[in-house]
Amino acid sequence: MKKLSFALCGILLIAALATAYAAEDTIAVPRSGTATERTVKLWKLIGPRILADAKANLSDADYLRHVKPIHAAWKQLQYDTAIDASDEVSLFHTKVWMLIGDLYSDEGIKPDYRKKVRAETQQEIKKRLGILDKMAATLK
Repeated sequence: MKKLSFALCGILLIAALATAYAAEDTIAVPRSGTATERTVKLWKLIGPRILADAKANLSDADYLRHVKPIHAAWKQLQYDTAIDASDEVSLFHTKVWMLIGDLYSDEGIKPDYRKKVRAETQQEIKKRLGILDKMAATLK
C-alpha cells in the first residue's frame, strides 16, 4: 500500500510540475558568471522541466507550448556564451539540444516517426538526464 501511495504522490507531483511549468512564459537566463557557471545554472532550471514533461505524456500541442520557454532560454544562453564557452561546454549545449529535439520536436517530422522518437526518449529520459547531469557537474 505504501508503494502505491508513493507512486501516486509521484504521479501527482509530476503532473503539477508540468502544469506549473507550462503556465510560465519565460525562463530567466543567468546573466552573471562564466559560460560554464551560467550553463550549469540554466541546466538545473530546465532539466527538471524536461523530466516532468517527458513523464506527463503531453499532447503534441502541449509539447510545443512547453518547449517554447526552454528553447528560448537555451538559445539565448548559447548566444550569450558562444565566445567564452569551452569545447566541453559547447558539446554539452549540443547534447541538450539533441534531447530537446528528441522530446519536443514537431516541425518537419512525420507523425509516426515523431511518436517513435518521443516514446524512446520518454523511456530513456532518466538515463539521458543522468548523463547530462554528470556532464554538467564536470564542466570546466
